[in-house]
Amino acid sequence: MTASTPQQSTLPTPVQQIATADQLGAFIKRYDYSARELRSSIGYGVGGLLVLGFAALMLGVLLEDDIAHHNIGAGDWLMAAFLLLLLGIILGCCRLIFHALALIISKPKIYQFKQGLVILRGNRASSYPWRQVKFLWKTVIDHYLKQSGTFTSTVTYQGRSYHFTLRLQDDRKLRLDNDLEHIRELGEQIDQEVFQALWPAALASLEAGETLSFGNFRIDAQGLIRGQKALSWKDWPLLTVNKGSVTIKAAGQEKAWAKSELAEIPNYRLFLALIGRQSNLYLNAKQPK
Repeated sequence: MTASTPQQSTLPTPVQQIATADQLGAFIKRYDYSARELRSSIGYGVGGLLVLGFAALMLGVLLEDDIAHHNIGAGDWLMAAFLLLLLGIILGCCRLIFHALALIISKPKIYQFKQGLVILRGNRASSYPWRQVKFLWKTVIDHYLKQSGTFTSTVTYQGRSYHFTLRLQDDRKLRLDNDLEHIRELGEQIDQEVFQALWPAALASLEAGETLSFGNFRIDAQGLIRGQKALSWKDWPLLTVNKGSVTIKAAGQEKAWAKSELAEIPNYRLFLALIGRQSNLYLNAKQPK
C-alpha cells in the first residue's frame, strides 16, 4: 500500500470542504494506514482453523474404540469430524470478514495539504492546520533482537519506529505512528512545517523578553534554565544529540549540565534552533569589530 496523490477534484467532499474553509492550500498527498494488523488477524485466523481441524481429527482417533464399541462406522466419525471442521471454517471466515471490514472502516485516512492535515474518519473530516499547532512531540525507537546461545549471543537490528503527537491550541491531539504507511516521510514534513510555523512567533517572544517553555527546559534572553539551574549564553551551551537524547554542556566543561530524551522535549527542533541562535548571537557580539 503506498501513499497516493489523487487530483484535488477527486478528494472526498468533506475533505474538500474543510480544507477550503480552513485555508489549507494545495493538496499534496494522501496517506493510508498499513494492512499489517489485518494481515496479522488473517494469519491468526487461518492458524486457528488449522488447529481446530487437527483437533477434530485427533478427537476422532482418540474416540475410535468407543466409536467401534457403539457400532459407529469409521465413515461416520470422519463425516462428523469433517462437519465440525467445516463449521469452524465457516464461523472463522465470518469472523475474519467482519474483523477485516471493521479495520478498513475504522482506519482514518490522512490528507496532507500545504498548510496542514485533514483526517477523514468515515464521512467526518477534521483539520489540523500548521498555524494552530502548539506542541509537537517526536519519538524515534530502534528495535533490536538479542539471541543468546550456549557460548555466544547476537544482537540483530530489527528496524526503527516513529511516533508523532500533535497538540493544537484548542487542546485537540493527533497521534501518528508506525501503523501509518510512510510514517517517516510524513513525519519529517510535519516536523519541518511545524518548525516554520512556530519559529517567527517564538523569535518575537524571545526578543520581547518573554520566557519560552519546552517541557522541563525554559529559554529566555539570558540563557537556558532547567529547574533551579541556569546556563548563561555567555557559557556557550554545546549540544550533542545521540540516539534520541540530547546532552548539554557548558563550553570547556566535561560534565554534562543536563541530559534529556528528545521525546520529552516538545518542539525539540525549535528548542535546538533557538539555543544555537542565542549562543551564536552572544558569540558574534563578543567578536571584535
